[in-house]
Amino acid sequence: MPTLVALSLALASAPVVETGSHAPPHGGLLAPTGEGHLELVVGPERIALFPLDAALRGMPARGDARLLAPDGTEIPLAPAGDHWEAANPLGTEAAFTVVALLDDAGGARASRFRFEPGHASLFHDHRPFHGGQVGMAGDRHLELALAPAASGRLEWQLYPTDAYRQPVSADGVRASLSVEAHGEQLALALAPAGDCLTASMPRTAGPWDVHARVLYPGDPAAVEMDFYFDAPAGDAPRSAVETIRVTDGGFTPSRVAARAGEPLILRFLRTSIHTCATRVVFPKLGIDRPLPLGQPVEISLVPAQGSLGFACGMGMYRGEVVGN
Repeated sequence: MPTLVALSLALASAPVVETGSHAPPHGGLLAPTGEGHLELVVGPERIALFPLDAALRGMPARGDARLLAPDGTEIPLAPAGDHWEAANPLGTEAAFTVVALLDDAGGARASRFRFEPGHASLFHDHRPFHGGQVGMAGDRHLELALAPAASGRLEWQLYPTDAYRQPVSADGVRASLSVEAHGEQLALALAPAGDCLTASMPRTAGPWDVHARVLYPGDPAAVEMDFYFDAPAGDAPRSAVETIRVTDGGFTPSRVAARAGEPLILRFLRTSIHTCATRVVFPKLGIDRPLPLGQPVEISLVPAQGSLGFACGMGMYRGEVVGN
């Protein structure tokens, strides 16, 4: 402990080491330590520390790790597979500096990190990004949303994501819902549809008790979660909703097919700090909106026949809404 304290005091006034072009594998903050790196991942609810080798590959989380907060308070970190983690007492609204203290077979080491608002990852973030409800089982997250479908039906939309709320491929995923309302139970099989899995059912009045079961390829057991929806069917939003993720590569999807003359909500969700698309601009509509990291931004419009273009603030990434 004396060695760690001495290291942390020495680092307290030292500049944060820039890591050049290294891309943090978990979207966090990097600092060199020994022959490798440490990556600090800050989220609204959890804070985590990942040990990485020189090539930024993950390593087992061995030894004791803790963070030294600005006021001198130590935040103990518990091992969780390939990282250590704890509840985040520092929040994400203000800048702060922390020193990570690591004591393992390699000796005592310390690294300093400077966090700035807007650099939070989505680590164990339970905010709904699709207007639904979010549940967590281990490092798996599910968001279940309810939307109107064609011919007066209701559509369930299940979004599987990882610990960082990044989409998980639906390929090979087997998922089902058990929906109970007013003593009647309905079993629904979900089918892949983009970054979610969907199933429709006749429009009925709520409330609904929903049990979701999702089996991922290679997992020995299914992920199971319960959800409760109390909104009557008649209160479901009547605008179609399209979620557009803003990633390192721009807008995904970059082309949205819509029905001309029918209300549409575009829900933009920026999930990367390594992108210039921090704003979305619709030149024809005079719309220019910021895209805060991890916060859904909704834009309502009624598409006309033809193409309506949108772009990032610098015009490097582009997309379009095509009305038919």
